[in-house]
Amino acid sequence: MTKASLAAEAAERERLRIEFMRVQEQVRDSEIAIPFVFYDGSNLPGGMVKVKKGEHIWLFLERCRKVGAAMGVNSEGSVEGGGTRPPSVGKKSWARIGVDDLMLVKRDIIIPHHYEFYYFIANKVADPNQPEKLLFDYSGTTSVSDNSEEPSLLRNPKNERIEGQDDDATYTKVVDRRWYEKNKHIYPASLWREYKSDKNLEELRQGRKDTQGNTFFFS
Repeated sequence: MTKASLAAEAAERERLRIEFMRVQEQVRDSEIAIPFVFYDGSNLPGGMVKVKKGEHIWLFLERCRKVGAAMGVNSEGSVEGGGTRPPSVGKKSWARIGVDDLMLVKRDIIIPHHYEFYYFIANKVADPNQPEKLLFDYSGTTSVSDNSEEPSLLRNPKNERIEGQDDDATYTKVVDRRWYEKNKHIYPASLWREYKSDKNLEELRQGRKDTQGNTFFFS
């Protein structure tokens, strides 16, 4: 190949690299909606939080914490108002609780705080219990250009749907870590396993055992 053709090939590779990085930045900057529940042995009403695909798990938990404070959910997860304590007690407890005391449990997998949602999306990380499905099933691509016939100024934001908003909230649990430490030997917390990138799917599936080492045969 001539020097000119080699230079042209290198320039094309660089152009494709830059285009790929630009598209990935668009993906990281796109929003998803995550419905969730608070969990303390049973599913309690949560809400829906918006995050960007490139944001960290801890930021999602921080926004859930604020939702809990606004709702009057106490630090064990229970919704206030049904007992003798006033709702303000629950709000104060969530105002004091730190993000480090919260856990995200996606199905049966504990997701560490330092991961970005984008990591699971870009690597197409499968659900260990259902390998045919993704743990975070969001799009890893985006349109290079917007070919919509409707001008952006005429769009009605209320008519636009955000990816993930129709997901089952019970698949995403926000858990007080202190509750987990006290109940991790009890089903279903006994099935939960922390995600580690160096563990393969088979190892995580084998983790579905009770405290006596008996394997669970149900999902």
